[in-house]
Amino acid sequence: MAETELNKQHYTAMRLRLEGCTIDEIAEKLKKKRTTVHSWFYKNKSFMAEYEVIRNENVEQARDILLVYAPEAARNIVALAEGKKKGQGRDVSARTQLDANADILDRVGLKPVEKQEVKAEIDHSAEFLAEFDGGQ
Repeated sequence: MAETELNKQHYTAMRLRLEGCTIDEIAEKLKKKRTTVHSWFYKNKSFMAEYEVIRNENVEQARDILLVYAPEAARNIVALAEGKKKGQGRDVSARTQLDANADILDRVGLKPVEKQEVKAEIDHSAEFLAEFDGGQ
């Protein structure tokens, strides 16, 4: 495929995609064939590279915005875990407290083992015991 220099339509397509538009919607808005727009995103190496750069910049910008809010968010989660509502004297539900505490544990790397993982360990242990009992 011949690589072409990126133009205004290419950048518009990138922006629309980052805003959540589908390939079909982008093609319709730009009055292009779906196959043309699809090839930009999946075959045109210069387009794909530029799109990845722009997408990564957007992700970093969003992360920077969230980092500014992170200390306040952490305080809010701790307040919920303690059963307080921000700016109010009312108690929060036990479920909200549980969720906030679980969120804190998840964020510090102490996520509980998933049920499926536990079941797999039980299944493996049962197989081991069956082999052990059968060998005697």
